[in-house]
Amino acid sequence: MQRQRTDFIVIHCSATPASMDIGAKEIDRWHRVKGWFKIGYHFVIRRDGSIEHGREVSEAGAHAYGVNDRSVGLCLVGGLSKDKKSAEENYTNAQWVALEQLVNELEAKFPQARVVGHRDVTPKRDCPSFDVATWNRKRNHNSPEAIQKAAGYRPLVYSVLRKGSKGPLVKTLQAKLSRFSEIDMDGLFGLQTKRAVEDFQQQNRLINDGIVGPRTWSALFKYD
Repeated sequence: MQRQRTDFIVIHCSATPASMDIGAKEIDRWHRVKGWFKIGYHFVIRRDGSIEHGREVSEAGAHAYGVNDRSVGLCLVGGLSKDKKSAEENYTNAQWVALEQLVNELEAKFPQARVVGHRDVTPKRDCPSFDVATWNRKRNHNSPEAIQKAAGYRPLVYSVLRKGSKGPLVKTLQAKLSRFSEIDMDGLFGLQTKRAVEDFQQQNRLINDGIVGPRTWSALFKYD
């Protein structure tokens, strides 16, 4: 079933100890045993920081009762103590980096969505074993380090960008365009960014309409 709206980006944990290295394949198998037709999450972030796809991002999920039809679900592998008796914030640095990248991209695609933890929408749960509101306040999209890293990112959730777009994905676009044009990396798709896109499109024999769609993204990635 296709989702008609996206009000929440819900962060989960797999409720497994740090020593257990699993991914979307294993979680898909667990969810099918429950009688579900496939994995309930849209993305799974493994211990090494790699991001695996679950359900299509446009589909309704099966991860948070009451908001499945209006949310995207992300699962961090971990979140349970070694003795399997209590919640534990035991995620790797690579997972934290991947989580921020993925949430940045989803916010660009669904700007109206709130970032929450599973326990924020389903009471009496520990998942995802940390306070998402605190983590969300500490995110810094504008640090020089983040801007430099943006040039190397390959978006996982592609969005068409045009004049008026804004957010972290625009900043990623600007970081890639900065290899070819002088451009401010402010996350705002204004006239300067539009001209840089048009110049890049013309140089790469694309329709120079200033709109960043799949062909323009693919051309930009050729320079990575």
